[in-house]
Amino acid sequence: MHCVCVCSSPTLQPLWLCRWVRLGGELDLLDAPGIIPAQFNDQIAAQRLAICNDIGEASYVDSLIAAAMIIQIKHLPRNKRPLAKLQQRYKLDPLSVSAEEFVLHVAGEVFGGDREQAGVRLLGDYRNGALGNFALELPWTKG
Repeated sequence: MHCVCVCSSPTLQPLWLCRWVRLGGELDLLDAPGIIPAQFNDQIAAQRLAICNDIGEASYVDSLIAAAMIIQIKHLPRNKRPLAKLQQRYKLDPLSVSAEEFVLHVAGEVFGGDREQAGVRLLGDYRNGALGNFALELPWTKG
């Protein structure tokens, strides 16, 4: 599938700054602020949106979302590469500790105990591809 997109930003923008994304030749999607609902009943979906930086940063705690990301990575069917990248970057096997302990380890080793800075770093590692390119969920299959 051929995809063409124009610049977009995860920050709030005036409505007239909407961006269009063209998927293939027939489908255009509008990327506009305020499309995502303010409240989620599905906490996993909300966590995934926060991990991907699609929810305003003021609406979540970085350290908790980073821990949720570690848990989700641990449960992925093809998790060897991202887990190896985490171990290589932070000198601790994520499978040997809980997700919260992993975030605390990063906080202690890199940020003088600041959990929120550790959360920001871990989320940034996912967002910028430092952990490799992978999806947090598999596509739906008809069944």
